[in-house]
Amino acid sequence: MKSTFINSVDDMSWLFDTHLKENKEFYPEYNSAILYGNEDCPEKIELYKKKNPLVGDFFVLFSLMDDKYVLTN
Repeated sequence: MKSTFINSVDDMSWLFDTHLKENKEFYPEYNSAILYGNEDCPEKIELYKKKNPLVGDFFVLFSLMDDKYVLTN
């Protein structure tokens, strides 16, 4: 599965404006993300508080289930 790492202000704004509209209150907390699958319709998204996270850093996972994103830890 293709993965795309994003961490620019513009990319994170795009992410919350397109895929995570219902969760915009989280926007200020997260500075990077990994999108899995197609960027236009990702299967899951990992959100990180750090702009350049390390392997093992805590993340919040949004996975696409039944056309809705479900927040999981």
